[in-house]
Amino acid sequence: MERVRDGDSAAFRALFERYTASLARYCGRFVGNLARGEELAQDAFVQIFQARERWEPRAKVSTWIYTIANNLCLNEMRRAERRGKSSSLDAEPDEGGFAHEIADPSARSGETVAAGGELEARLRSLLS
Repeated sequence: MERVRDGDSAAFRALFERYTASLARYCGRFVGNLARGEELAQDAFVQIFQARERWEPRAKVSTWIYTIANNLCLNEMRRAERRGKSSSLDAEPDEGGFAHEIADPSARSGETVAAGGELEARLRSLLS
């Protein structure tokens, strides 16, 4: 993480590859939606990259990463509660153990998704 803090893109790529799958599963279980969990894991790495210069080695890197992801998941759950998002009580869990959610009319706009796509593209360019 010290190399990431110092701007080493190869170190960031290694950090991303090491934690992205387990972080996506963690977030997916937390919010009850695997696809959204993958998005939250990507959001966590965007925040990690943006905060890299403020990282201090007081705790394990994994603790810091999962704290960021945990906070994103908590925010996601709060947003879902405010929107009144709910799961169907009759829905059967899919292979991942998640019930399908009822469509949310206040879902993210195309503009928001496009902005997120641009940020993801910038992040991917840094990783390559």
